[in-house]
Amino acid sequence: MNALLDTKRSMRVDLQAKRKEADQLADRLEELEAQIAESEIVRQERDWLLLQLKDAEEENDQLKKEKQQMEEELPKKLEEAGDAGYNEAGEYYQQQVGLDYAEVPKVNHRREPPVVPPMELSEVLPQQELPNSTTDSQPDLTDAANN
Repeated sequence: MNALLDTKRSMRVDLQAKRKEADQLADRLEELEAQIAESEIVRQERDWLLLQLKDAEEENDQLKKEKQQMEEELPKKLEEAGDAGYNEAGEYYQQQVGLDYAEVPKVNHRREPPVVPPMELSEVLPQQELPNSTTDSQPDLTDAANN
């Protein structure tokens, strides 16, 4: 009987140790489940942030393209704005003065070369052949006095 009691005690001690070990494993299992739930939340937040980052990168690329396009169009728009201001000033001048010759040409006046009339060298007289305005325009008074 003593042997039976000793066996029973040893089994009871083993059973208590196994219960304690099972309780520890259950606690550890709960901790791991909580960590898994927390990591799932973190993963979802990370996925959401990655989507936000991707959207922001796409928007940034789009804005860069728009900026590049605007930089390319800027000189043309500035030129058109300058032409529009010039045209408006011409129209205002025409309204104020009422002159027909104040009309602004439709073509861009700033790009046309200036009109220079051709000049022939044979038309220019040498200095000695040019009429002297002081002597030729006044009548010779010595001839009138002698007559």
